[in-house]
Order: sequence, then structure tokens, then C-alpha cells
Amino acid sequence: DIYAAGFGVHRYRGDVYYAGGAWLLLEAWLGWYDTEVGNTARAATILGDIERNATASGDLPEQVVPPMLADVSNYDYWVKVRGTIATPLLWSHAMYLITAHAVKAAAVVS
Repeated sequence: DIYAAGFGVHRYRGDVYYAGGAWLLLEAWLGWYDTEVGNTARAATILGDIERNATASGDLPEQVVPPMLADVSNYDYWVKVRGTIATPLLWSHAMYLITAHAVKAAAVVS
């Protein structure tokens, strides 16, 4: 399964980029979708998951490792080539805000 509850959503099963970590922005997309189909409880849980994966200063990374889909050597390779995982990632922050707004709006409607 590509949904790693509590961490994010993996891009695809064979992902080796930074060992295939779980992406917070994809989890936020899932939460936004959940609000659209009436699953506001899971959407609210997803927001909490994203918040727990923020850094101490509130920054949201591109992806979270662990969990990893690929061997840790893939993570080590990408750190050597590109550096550490992008943090903060504006796209992660933007999707978090969109989802938070959708959850709040859904709560007002119900």
C-alpha cells in the first residue's frame, strides 16, 4: 500500500528517490480528497499526522523517512548526490494549508 498512515503517501511502489519515503504533500492531497467525499474524520487525522512530522520550528519536509520503500542505500546515495531531504518544502506547506482550510470548512457545513 502506498498510504503510510501517520507518515504520508509514497509516490509509487518502486520509488527509490531518497529510498521512497512518504510524502506529506501527497498525504495532504488525500486529506483534501477526504473532505470532498465526506470523510472529515480521516482528513482531520491526516492534518494531525502532518503536524507531527513538522520540524521543531514548524517546517514541513518534502518526504519523511522512515518509512522507506527501498533499501537505505538508496537514501544514502541521494543524500550524497543532492544533500538532505528538502526542508522546508513550500509545496508541502501549501497543501497542508489547503487541506486545513477544507477540513475547517467541512466542519462549519456539518
